[in-house]
Amino acid sequence: MIRYAVKADKDYWLTLDTHINEYEFLLKARDRRGYIICDGDIPIGVTASLFLLSSTSPKPGKERALAERPCCFGKRKCASLDTK
Repeated sequence: MIRYAVKADKDYWLTLDTHINEYEFLLKARDRRGYIICDGDIPIGVTASLFLLSSTSPKPGKERALAERPCCFGKRKCASLDTK
């Protein structure tokens, strides 16, 4: 699940994204420019943008490369891209 970041997510966000300060995070939360990636109720990553995946298949050999990339700043791999 992906949800908007809120003020209560500040400590979690700042542990993963060390490039912004508290003020910038509060602006992201206020303007709904930050998202928390969750596994159920447990936060597993953050992102400042959402993107859409194309419904077309990637070029041969690209599936594995996509699946092995870490998801945003999170510490897990994107299960939705796993091609196993």
